[in-house]
Amino acid sequence: MKHRTTIQTKGELENTLSDFFAEGSNDLVIESDLGSFDNHRTVYPDLALHRQKFHNGRQMIAVPIHRDRPCITMIFQFGGLSAYRDKHNPFLLPNHHHSINYFNRFDCKSLIDEMGFQHEVNITLEESFYRSILATIADEGNKMSERALNGIEFNTINDRMPMDAGIYGVVQNIMTCPYEGSLRETYTKAQVNALMHLQFWQLNKQDTGKATLGDNKINTRDIEALYAIRDFIDRNFLNHATLLTLSRRFGINEFKLKYGFKKLFNTSPIKYLLDRRMAYSADLLQSTQDAVSDVARTMGYSLPNNFTIAFRKHFGMTPQQYRTRN
Repeated sequence: MKHRTTIQTKGELENTLSDFFAEGSNDLVIESDLGSFDNHRTVYPDLALHRQKFHNGRQMIAVPIHRDRPCITMIFQFGGLSAYRDKHNPFLLPNHHHSINYFNRFDCKSLIDEMGFQHEVNITLEESFYRSILATIADEGNKMSERALNGIEFNTINDRMPMDAGIYGVVQNIMTCPYEGSLRETYTKAQVNALMHLQFWQLNKQDTGKATLGDNKINTRDIEALYAIRDFIDRNFLNHATLLTLSRRFGINEFKLKYGFKKLFNTSPIKYLLDRRMAYSADLLQSTQDAVSDVARTMGYSLPNNFTIAFRKHFGMTPQQYRTRN
């Protein structure tokens, strides 16, 4: 059942959203001069699904989030930017990236910039659901799942793991499930199980963005350069770049650039750049009315059909299909 409410003050908005994040179910839609905040939440005994689409107004809002028992949180960013802050650190999840995290407890704030847009799917898993799945994943040699089984917290929001077609497809299956009642719950849990395997597999490959200390092919200086290159791509992904120009700019040879980037981030520098472009193009399709041909030109494609081919290869659907579904 969808509940619509009108909020007058920033404090009232933050408290209402905080309460809904903690205990809400079904839908909550807030329309006011402060912005538009559309929430859909489905709660089962051992997991909760929360989809939110926020168009914030002219004031930054900070929504307190608290939990006092162990959980795994899975976050999928489909538009805009998700930002969180605890007592010490900021955590930023860009468009079309995902994270999986284990916490024994947490206190943080969800931040939404003024005039900000945010489309996020968040899945919270109780120990009764995730523990047996983690044991299976750990048996496959996954180190990060072993950490969660041993109660060791980890947070991958800042590790910038891009959503691939497999993860994107499973999340879409969950959010567009055609079933109702107990069959819907069974279907959802099976999909979340698959999603956990995909996320932990990607996380294990990336190993939380840290190189193996015993690797003698890259040194500390190389690692610093590789992080700087990734940050440079994040800020300049619409500009042309090659392995040669990146290696010259940051003083690292092409072998170390290719090998080290794959070691640290489980992708190549050029693919990472293309992933950032595709994520940005998806954001434009969702948040603007720009024609597909205009988005293609922004991405550097002189022929819109080439952009459509690249977009379909990345997301498994055409730009127009993506715009319609989102």
